[in-house]
Parts: sequence; C-alpha cells; structure tokens
Amino acid sequence: MNEIIDKIYRYIEQNNMLTDCERVVVGLSGGADSVCLLMVLKGYIERRRLQTELCAVHVNHGIRQEAGDDEEFARALCERMGVEFMAYHIDAAGLAKQLGMSVEEAGRKERYRIFNEACKGRNARIAVAHHMDDQAETVLMHLMRGTGLAGLVGMNPVNGDIIRPLLCVTRQDIEDFLKKEGQGFITDSTNLDDDYTRNKVRNILIPLMKDIFNPNVTQSLCAASLDAAKIESHIEKETCQAIDEYVVYGKEDAVIEHLEEFLKLDICIRERVYRNVLFRLSGKHKNIYRVNIEAVDGIACGDTGKVHDMPWSLCVKKIYDRLIFERKNSYDAATDDFLIKINKNEIDYSGVKKEYPVGKNIYLNGKNAYLNSINFQMVNNLNGKFSGNDYTKYFDYDKIENTIHIRFRQNGDYFIFSSDGGRKKLKNELIDRKVEPQNRDKVLIVAQNS
Repeated sequence: MNEIIDKIYRYIEQNNMLTDCERVVVGLSGGADSVCLLMVLKGYIERRRLQTELCAVHVNHGIRQEAGDDEEFARALCERMGVEFMAYHIDAAGLAKQLGMSVEEAGRKERYRIFNEACKGRNARIAVAHHMDDQAETVLMHLMRGTGLAGLVGMNPVNGDIIRPLLCVTRQDIEDFLKKEGQGFITDSTNLDDDYTRNKVRNILIPLMKDIFNPNVTQSLCAASLDAAKIESHIEKETCQAIDEYVVYGKEDAVIEHLEEFLKLDICIRERVYRNVLFRLSGKHKNIYRVNIEAVDGIACGDTGKVHDMPWSLCVKKIYDRLIFERKNSYDAATDDFLIKINKNEIDYSGVKKEYPVGKNIYLNGKNAYLNSINFQMVNNLNGKFSGNDYTKYFDYDKIENTIHIRFRQNGDYFIFSSDGGRKKLKNELIDRKVEPQNRDKVLIVAQNS
C-alpha cells in the first residue's frame, strides 16, 4: 500500500473516525485536497469492507466564473468512482452582506449547513480535507491574533460529527499521491488571491519562514499543536471539575462560591473557569479577550464590593466570599418612601389576619423572592412557641408608637440595640451580616420614623 495512504488509514483508526458510521459526507470542491480525501475514504471503506455509504457534496459559491467547470469536474469524478454526488448553488457574497460577516465566513457557515442536511439524520460524519499545512496556517493566525492554549491546538482530527483524515499529511504529500495515481484536480484561483488573510499566510508568510528560518516549519507548528492538544485535554478536565465544584449558574447570572478556596487553584484553571462563565452568559466566543479574563481575576483577588463592567451587558463583582456575574441594571432599587403604612390601632385584638398588598422583589435570608402581600395578626400569648420560619417576624406591640412603616431602607436609618439607647447604623448592620451591596436596597425594613 502507498506509504501516505497507509499513514492516513492509521490516523483514521487511531481517532475512531468511522466507528459505527452509516454515512460519510465528503466536501468535494475538486481541488487536490478534497479529491485525495474522496479517494482515500472510498479505498478505506472498500478495504475494510465497511457498510458505510459515501456521498460527495459540491457547493458552488457563485464567486468565480469557472465555478461551473469545477462542478462538472467533481460530478464526472464521482460518476467514474461510483460515488453519490450532490451539487448546491449559493450566493456567498449576498449571504455575507445579509449576515454582516466576511464572504469566507458566510460561505463556510452555509457549507456546513448543507453538509448537515446531506447527513439525512443518519449516524453520519462530515469529512473535510484540512491537512498539515492548513493546521500550521490556523495556528499561526491564532497566534498573531492573540490566543490561549486552545487556539494553539488548532483544528482537532474529530470535532463532533466532523472528521479530518488528512491532518496527518502535508499538501505536498497529497499532490505526490495524486501524481502517482495519475489523478487530476482543479486549482481554485481564489487560493492565489492575497486579498484573503489566510492566503497571505499561505502564500507569503509561511514560504518566507521556510526560506529564512526553518524549511520544516509546517511540521514544527503541527508538532507544537499536538503537544498543546495533550496539555489542553488535561487542563480541560481540571476546569470541568472546578466548574462543578465552585460555579452555580442561574437563568441569567452565575456565582463562583467559596472564592477564597477557589483562588488557591492555579491561575490557568481559574482563567478557564472565567472564560466558561463569560461564554455561557454572553453566548460569544470570539470577543472574549485576555484583557476581559485578567479583569475578572483582578476583581476576584481584590477587595470586597469591587465591581467591573464587562462587554455584552454583563458586570462582575466581588461580595465577600463570592464572585458574581450578572446583567447590568438587572434590578432597580425601590424608590417608594413606604410600601405599607399602618396605624397601631388597626391591628385587631381579636387575632384576625389583615392583609396588605406589596408586589415587590425582596431579599430574604440570602435569597431573592417576590412578595405578593404581608399579613398582620395580633397574638395575645405565644407561650414561647415561635414559628421558626424565615418569613414570620415578631414585634412587641407595646413598643410600637402609633404608626409603623414597612419600606426599603433610606439614608440615615439606624436601630437601637441596647437598653441604654446604643445606636447602630442600618448600613453597618447589613455589612456585618454580609448582605451584598446590590441586595441591600431589597431588604424589607419595619420602621418607626428613621
């Protein structure tokens, strides 16, 4: 067997690319890479006698005049090989304008939508023809834009239903194989157009690096990528464990609890946790930068009460032993002077409950809740039997002076905590009870005047 083909077959098996696979959808542009991929997969399926369907999908992006010739080439190749062929026509430029993205990105997005459609709901794989040179280009582009370890990994051989059997060989290996087999291919003229960022890396930067620094730079970058992948896998396991242990997700917020203990973790694990939280709350990957991650760790390591605004309408704040991620302006503090104003004489001696509507979000014993109403009731003799729940409060009727107010806090609020008239500011009491700043305006106050 051809040495290159043998190498690709081993790579397919090492990464379990076709295990229990009923159908393989191959992206076939007609270029050398995709033609090689189709030939390799057809040969592998036949040699291993797999009951796996093979289907080639060609997508005409409507960019080049010669695109029609590419389609006919791909169709004829599949007819000769006895492979199912499907052709699709898209307007990549129009999609790019509609979606507000580059033509490259819009074309890729639509291609994968079509590939998934061709899977027909089966246990299928989508095979794409990325090779070592593509991997080296990807790693370089990530490094130049600024990346963490995950960006250094580049493309994985298996990513969900997507497989990349040619990641173990170079473009030169592919062309040598096709030449030996006497198989022609199409050269995409857009690959020579240096207006595209990747083409600049492919046609200018990497040849320069090979010429001046290292003729094997492609292999070196891919070897570094493999090492990074192993390290990344280990760190990801540690990160998932940390998330399970410390992060509590709400509907639109998240809290890292036991912060003092969490901060003992290695910085690389902490940063991964922050990135996971920000990605989940914002739904974005691309615009989460190192400066955002460093800002979060700065808050976590700083003093309690610090707040930092993040992109995507999020903010992060440290409140004692918790790091809170939430939507900005998620709560408007109550502006009511009082919610309930009740005269002492309105409380009935007969013990009948009197209900007063509230309809506000309140903070009660560490939790946020919505309060519909408050009931008042006179109890003549408790005999030491208190209810013990969090939402029933007892007050000495004889110490109520005429009118009581149920309200949220105001500036200057205080309470008397000793028989000799010792006073304490309400704000200081809330701090001592570790009530977070954003919740202090949601604590219900029973007050006489101030």
